[in-house]
Amino acid sequence: MILSDRDAPRRCKALDVEVRGLQAEAEDSRAALEGAERVKEFLASKVRDAEESLAEALRSTESTRQQAGADAEVIAFLDERVRCLENEVAEATRLRLELENSLGRDRDAAVDQLAAAQDAMRVDAERRDRQQASQQKARKLLVKEVKTLRSQLDMVRRAAAARV
Repeated sequence: MILSDRDAPRRCKALDVEVRGLQAEAEDSRAALEGAERVKEFLASKVRDAEESLAEALRSTESTRQQAGADAEVIAFLDERVRCLENEVAEATRLRLELENSLGRDRDAAVDQLAAAQDAMRVDAERRDRQQASQQKARKLLVKEVKTLRSQLDMVRRAAAARV
């Protein structure tokens, strides 16, 4: 297409307007591209942050899971220990009751033996007192008899001396 000299300024103006429009459109596109780049960088930063948070959460979850496993082992150990101690307490209680019963029987037997021994001692004391009383009477009787016999002997000696 061949342009005439008259159409050239109009055509230049139209091209100038079209160039300005294209420049404006290019600048808008550049600005949109820069905005998109910023959004992309922002979103990439957010994705990195989210990945780091996820990794930290996974580490924390793993740590928590390991701690829960260790806690479960400790709890199982302590539960078993409590069961053992409860069994020991039950056995000690049973043994204590058995010993208390045996001690009660032994105490009752000892009380019975003590009562029997006290009764025997009382009976022995009464018998000894009776024997002492009987011996005292016999001694008094013997002393009286000896006195009587001595006085008779004195009389017999005097009578014999008077005869001689």
